[in-house]
Amino acid sequence: MAYVDVPLAPQRIKDSQPIIRQNFIEINALIDVDHYTFGSPTIGEHKKVTLPDQGLPPVFPGNDLGIYAQVPTAVPQTGVNELYIRKRNNVRVPITAALLNGDGWAYLPSGLLIKWGTSNVNGFNQPVVFPDDGNIAIPRFGVGSVFQVFLSSSPAVITPTFICTLVSGSVNNLGFNANSFTSNTGLAANGFIDYLAIGI
Repeated sequence: MAYVDVPLAPQRIKDSQPIIRQNFIEINALIDVDHYTFGSPTIGEHKKVTLPDQGLPPVFPGNDLGIYAQVPTAVPQTGVNELYIRKRNNVRVPITAALLNGDGWAYLPSGLLIKWGTSNVNGFNQPVVFPDDGNIAIPRFGVGSVFQVFLSSSPAVITPTFICTLVSGSVNNLGFNANSFTSNTGLAANGFIDYLAIGI
């Protein structure tokens, strides 16, 4: 039953009392959702916060910050409810969206996107593609955006002279190129890199 505006001017107490009582039942039901209820030592405090799927992104006034849940309708299309932060510039960051199986990606609450992975590199100017699970539209660094790639490496066969480097100018929003070689001969060598990319 909906909350009812009572008592109205012409109503008698005997007529409005059941409606008033029903209003108090509705208020109690409202308070009981996610809160400690009347008579509890922690009355009014939250037990939890439930954020139902919004369907469409909600509208927030002006520069207000907002938090809401929604199944993403744009990248990243994870297909599940995600927790969003709406920032003052109306940027909406799905802070729970991530790919955490091996090579992956995740958002930070600030809106920064991080990607990580391991790749085999054998020789010069070898392409390394940022992770994509093939099933969902994943976030990509913006074209022309600012981000940084960090590498660490290990040879396929242990050698103290193995080097892996990032190819200058090769970094783009989809990946980068890397060289792997032995420093004493300058010849191509087979190895593995771990990388971390962070940016917007």
